[in-house]
Amino acid sequence: MNIFRALTEPATSVRAHDISITDDNDNAFTGNDTMRISHTLVNYLDALSNLSVTLSSNQPLISILNNTWNVGAMATLDADSNRSAPFQVVIDPNYSAKH
Repeated sequence: MNIFRALTEPATSVRAHDISITDDNDNAFTGNDTMRISHTLVNYLDALSNLSVTLSSNQPLISILNNTWNVGAMATLDADSNRSAPFQVVIDPNYSAKH
């Protein structure tokens, strides 16, 4: 452990809580569904500026309509949610659970 670094460098810790994934229907998540993914972020340590959250997928049958949430500044113990503008993920009609 480097004590100097531990005492002088910024300490960051942002965690996601209350994650919600819904299709506003039956939540079966099948082809043609649009999933809405929202959550609350809590900043536990030093204040942050310009925080950005990006959602990605390596699955070719998944399209992410809005993949970035620019949170901005967060003070220590601050919380923010993207519930009013959740990530939107579209499942291709050709998707099956076998993929």
